Amino acid sequence: MAVPESITILVERLLGDHTSDPALIALALSLPDPAYVAALEPVLDVDAVAAAWHLLQRDVARRHRALFERVEQTRRPSDPYAPTPVQMGQRSLANVCLRYLGALDDAPARTRAIQRYDRAANMTDAIAALAAVKDSGAPDRDDLFARFEARWRDEPLVLDKWFALQARSQRDDALARVKTLLTHPRFNVKNPNRVRSLVGAFALGNFVRFHAADGSGYAFTADQVLALDPANPQLASALAGAFNLWKRFAEPRRGAMERALVRMARAPGLSPDVREVVTRTLED
Repeated sequence: MAVPESITILVERLLGDHTSDPALIALALSLPDPAYVAALEPVLDVDAVAAAWHLLQRDVARRHRALFERVEQTRRPSDPYAPTPVQMGQRSLANVCLRYLGALDDAPARTRAIQRYDRAANMTDAIAALAAVKDSGAPDRDDLFARFEARWRDEPLVLDKWFALQARSQRDDALARVKTLLTHPRFNVKNPNRVRSLVGAFALGNFVRFHAADGSGYAFTADQVLALDPANPQLASALAGAFNLWKRFAEPRRGAMERALVRMARAPGLSPDVREVVTRTLED
């Protein structure tokens, strides 16, 4: 695969645009969600979409590294933090650039993200720094996440963001990490927001790892649906919706999703909410 030259030219022009709204430039530079891209085809090809998505992100970042570094530095607001449209647009553009640089996952890129975290005067920039390194397997990535958790562990809404970033990570051990976080002292299965931030973010927001070819993501999500159903059938049924497009996947994913759906459908004492979702999904 190769990235079309037209895309690299377009990115260069966007990064050099100093007249348009920076919020609009940030949106134009943002890659579409892999799940959306896959759904454009009759058969959803997880592996092909993931490979193309990562290739595009890293190739663009590599070719325009100097530009991304310059824009990330110069377009970031220099005035004291204020929740104004102007500053919000500037932060959006700077943080999109930071994410591209983070995709390179080398020492300079990680150092830049960590320094940005240390200098952050607002939660938007702090979370953006975490997001830039969330897919890295380097020790300094884990150190940064540990620092964030230590500082914000007693702030539920902030810690939800920390859980969600790890649930959406593209690391090979993403599911293993999610399972470990289920035993975290601040995880509470009775807290719907916390469940959404971890289990929901994985099942509904991590296209690549939820659709792992070995079916592990499906089995885990089915387990969580059945565990949550007695106490919170509404949340459980929302998680069951992650299987909605199962018939549009090729094997082995299609068969693995069907087995997970059948297992849920046959579970004794299933709530009407989950039974409706699962039955309709199997029949559609």
